[in-house]
Amino acid sequence: MVAMLTPVTIVMNLFLFGNRYFSEWRVFLGATIVTFIIHAISWQFHTLVAVILRNRFPEDKQMFTRIPLAIGVFILMTSLCTTILFFGYDYTGFLGYRFNETYYTWAIIFGIIENIFITLLHEGVSSYEKWKTTIRETETLKKEYIQSQLMGLKSQVSPHFLFNSLNTLSSLISEDPGKAERFLDEMSKVYRYLLRNNEDPLVPLSTEIHFIESYFHLLRSRYGSSIDVAIEVPAADQDMKIPPFTLQTIVENTIRSNRMSKEQPLRIHLYVDDEQRLCFLNSNQPKIGIEDSEPENGLQNISNQYRLLAKQELEIRETTDTRIIRLPLINDNEIVAA
Repeated sequence: MVAMLTPVTIVMNLFLFGNRYFSEWRVFLGATIVTFIIHAISWQFHTLVAVILRNRFPEDKQMFTRIPLAIGVFILMTSLCTTILFFGYDYTGFLGYRFNETYYTWAIIFGIIENIFITLLHEGVSSYEKWKTTIRETETLKKEYIQSQLMGLKSQVSPHFLFNSLNTLSSLISEDPGKAERFLDEMSKVYRYLLRNNEDPLVPLSTEIHFIESYFHLLRSRYGSSIDVAIEVPAADQDMKIPPFTLQTIVENTIRSNRMSKEQPLRIHLYVDDEQRLCFLNSNQPKIGIEDSEPENGLQNISNQYRLLAKQELEIRETTDTRIIRLPLINDNEIVAA
């Protein structure tokens, strides 16, 4: 405001007092202070109108409605302010001022040009700030997405996971060759998914479910009846999308955070609720003394992806017996950044 109104105040006082403005210190000091205060009050009303119009027409496509309305209202307000200055100073005889119609006309023209310039400048700055924010969010999304891929690969393609998978496979080969063949088939599906789905920020829910079914098969082969899984997702909802490896990250979090045994199996239920959110429900039986924060970092990573992709939030509801993670299902029209 100070940067804008300082030159405006000087120009307006030149229209009002002419050469007297710089030649008489009393006129310079008094006119500068009073004129600046009046313009500052006018500026506050201009700001109020700008905020109202911004809230009423917030979208970029409404710019050609918002800008003409703003310029029109601002010109009327500035013309009123200029009129108050000229006629008010003349009526009160402020610093010996006498009304000059020519200078008044030029002051109105100056106010019109000033309002057009400032309005377009503000719109330009606002558009530039939005552009910078979009660039920052896009870069953040890329980093979060890469981090998500690395977390999925780290937790599954690690030597520890590979060793456990091969150890389970080795046991099955001697005990039940048929199960070993099925295990190997599902294991290849898991690794194929991990290696292929590393480009798109979203995948169809059906693709993620097929992957997690193969992943659950590996877990059942390893943990047996200590884990119980039920997937009830209608086919109509499976065209919606979620970030890849979302379910795998949640499953990994659940297994690492909870106890499981044949007597007290870890129960997992995947379904879609009435609000069309994908719900991951598991029995809450936390391990004692767990210190590893990486599982919770995985959930935070998923939450960040949803926030950047579709301006939606992950929701976690936890009781003494259960925990529900509610995931938004995204369609193509809801994607903010890709």
